[in-house]
Amino acid sequence: MKKKFLSIVLALSMLCAFVPLVASAATSGTCGENVTWTLDEDGTLTISGTGDMDSSDFSRYDIKSVIIENSVTSIGDYTFSGCVNLTSITIPDSVTSIGNHAFDFCLDLPSIKLSSNLTSIGDQAFYQCKKLTSITIPSSVTSIGEFAFYECIGLTSIEIPNSVTSIGEAAFAGCSSLTSIEIPNSVTSIGRGVFSGCSSLTSIEIPNGITSIGEGAFSGCSSLTSIEIPSSVTSIGEFAFYECIGLTSINVDKYNPKYCSVNGNVFSKDKTELIEYASGKTEKSYIVPNGVTSIGVQAFSCCKLTSIKLSNSVTNIGEKAFSECSDLTSIEIPNSVTSIEKGAFYSCSGLKSIEIPNSVTSIGKGAFYSCSGLKSIEIPNSVTSIENYTFTECTGLTSIEIPNTVTSIGWYAFHSCSSLKSITIPSGVTSIEDCTFVNCTGLKSITIPSKVTSIGEFAFSKCTGLTNIEIPSSVTSIDYGAFSECNSLTDVYYGGTKEQWNKINMDEDNNANDSLKKATIHYTRNLPMTTATITKTKTSKAYTFNVEPEQKYENCYVYAAMYDENGLLTGFERVPLEMSGSTSISIDKTDKAESARVFVLSDMLQPVIQAQEFNIE
Repeated sequence: MKKKFLSIVLALSMLCAFVPLVASAATSGTCGENVTWTLDEDGTLTISGTGDMDSSDFSRYDIKSVIIENSVTSIGDYTFSGCVNLTSITIPDSVTSIGNHAFDFCLDLPSIKLSSNLTSIGDQAFYQCKKLTSITIPSSVTSIGEFAFYECIGLTSIEIPNSVTSIGEAAFAGCSSLTSIEIPNSVTSIGRGVFSGCSSLTSIEIPNGITSIGEGAFSGCSSLTSIEIPSSVTSIGEFAFYECIGLTSINVDKYNPKYCSVNGNVFSKDKTELIEYASGKTEKSYIVPNGVTSIGVQAFSCCKLTSIKLSNSVTNIGEKAFSECSDLTSIEIPNSVTSIEKGAFYSCSGLKSIEIPNSVTSIGKGAFYSCSGLKSIEIPNSVTSIENYTFTECTGLTSIEIPNTVTSIGWYAFHSCSSLKSITIPSGVTSIEDCTFVNCTGLKSITIPSKVTSIGEFAFSKCTGLTNIEIPSSVTSIDYGAFSECNSLTDVYYGGTKEQWNKINMDEDNNANDSLKKATIHYTRNLPMTTATITKTKTSKAYTFNVEPEQKYENCYVYAAMYDENGLLTGFERVPLEMSGSTSISIDKTDKAESARVFVLSDMLQPVIQAQEFNIE
């Protein structure tokens, strides 16, 4: 894929770099060991000689027509690539091969007659020849290269002879005007994306002998209403019928050993996996049959269903299983389900709520990405992590409960959840990842738990409603732009000293965290816990407690509280902790008092001495 991308970029750069020059006089040169060319002032290029053409570049000239004389045996790679004014070409029967990219981006070429002795059409040979309306492939051709006719949007028909044994990846992808095509019996596989984006294709016959239908082979064939899968097909790739929104039935030959169809939907032969629901069906509700254990990749994508009920046999919801089901408002997930794969409910904009059972242990990346209608969701305590992009662009989400079992929250997990007003980050989380809460404009305040050590880049960027935040002393780094554009942030409550705050690794070479720097920082003295001997004495009316700590701290207070049998407060006293000797605190006894607690807090309410409980006689 990387190689293809680079070749496309190269072709585009050639288009931009070489502005056609109008020939004012005849020009000539060589384009092969025994092949020469001449260009007249009218823009006619004549190629003469014998043997193969090399990979010449004619895009720098304003070529309008090409005449290739007999005895030339091949057209080289990139030879006419980017000849945007080329309108006609004569190819002799001596030519046996057309190289890679030979005519790509020949935007004005309306038709072409291929050599009757041609054996191969190279990769991207006619890539984006947008005005090409029809082409006849001679019976001598055995292979059609990858992306050969990619986005030939004017192509309405094409005949593929029985001599062709292989059709390359995406060979006819994006041929949006192509209404029908016949695959010859000689072809044994339909490759990846071969007919993807052929939006006008209304019918296609898959011959018996085809063994595999590649990934995305018919994706985006929105006019296709039905398809027959022969008994020979033993492999159907992921996304094969993605966005086939007019497809109302997929019928599998009853003798097929791997697949079967039930009411026009595709299942594995044993009916344990629902592979493809025909997304063009008009029914509004569907119950997944008993016995199905897995919902396949993109099985229901783009369907028109409003409600779906999964049977109790289902254990796995596959990748993008319900993606882009914009009409879906409700789905029942049984306790049998243990995993929800990535993008499972991507862009289910009509889904307002969903109940995830406790049986689910993993929720994949982007599982609820762009579920803009989702208002609330409760994550079960069986889940330990929220993956990257899980709730990105859930703009209607106002609240979410994250259990303490969750120890990690991924990148962009809540990106642009603009209605989210509050969220509690579980105590086990140790880092706030990059862009986790970026653009959560409704978020007013947030408390970061005490185990967090780092706040990632742009973690809270553009949280324009954020007024205050609690940052524990455990945080050692605040990355670039973590609080950028948090223009309402006024108060930061830091769990450590000023000295500790100044030691936090924060990008000082830019203004990306200006919002944080402008806020008032409230520091807490980081005092260690100490122990104390606490004794109790009593009178008829009061109890007195003497507190003798092993270590004394300034600006600390002793608290004594009394509670009734239901744990409700009945009395309360506070006195400063003495810096020498013991501290005495008395509290009046009440009839309802059953117990008392004595403890010590700093002036910032930090526990210094663990609470001790006493019975009240």
